[in-house]
Amino acid sequence: MSAARIRSLTFPTKEAADRFEKVFAKIGATYLPMAESNIGIRTDEFTCVCVTVYPDNEAAEKGLASVAEWRDHHPEILEAAEDIFYLEGEVTNFM
Repeated sequence: MSAARIRSLTFPTKEAADRFEKVFAKIGATYLPMAESNIGIRTDEFTCVCVTVYPDNEAAEKGLASVAEWRDHHPEILEAAEDIFYLEGEVTNFM
């Protein structure tokens, strides 16, 4: 069964949120090749919600390690976020 991680990041400025989106859009696939889908939703000027769907829980666990690696290579981007949380769970396709 597919698994998803939903991560919310709130930045202090619009520019910091823009930078996160720009950088992650360019290199996100490099760090999350195991993902079936990886989308960003801009809920306001400062907040990005990322939804990543994996084929199974094993791939989702590998995704955690990949996000940690990305964070280590780009600490200035995530350190700018004031509020970060994530949820995870099994995916039900309603289509």
